[in-house]
Amino acid sequence: MNMELEEAQLFRMLTDLFGRDSVIFRMSALAVCGGELEGVPAPLQAGFASAQELARWAARESCLFTVVAPDDSPRLVVEFAEEFRDVIEPDSVDHHRVLPSLLDQVGVRYIRIARRDFAAMLDPAVNFDLIMMLEGLFDDGGDEGGDE
Repeated sequence: MNMELEEAQLFRMLTDLFGRDSVIFRMSALAVCGGELEGVPAPLQAGFASAQELARWAARESCLFTVVAPDDSPRLVVEFAEEFRDVIEPDSVDHHRVLPSLLDQVGVRYIRIARRDFAAMLDPAVNFDLIMMLEGLFDDGGDEGGDE
């Protein structure tokens, strides 16, 4: 799979921070969740006929970047926040509606970075970087980066 420019830039930031072997590009949501979705609460299944249908959805969905611990267990998923303007993609809406709750169920932190915040991280004139953003999120107990 090829990365877009912004994805490659974020990948570089994440690998500089966590190490190249700790950042996985486009890992399936099902794999991030441990390969199965047993005992998924009913609210997470909203819009799905069954836990099996939710599992099939999770197998098709991918997380932009997954940061894993030394034992290869997923710890953090980092994605860009969707910016809905003129066209709203139903698949993207489902992704951003279901994925955060699903990851929370298995103890994996989910962070979305707004494009304008990411642009600020790339701007040498701005005193803002990935570490500052992550510190702010973890200190504040929030689960999303930027505004949507």
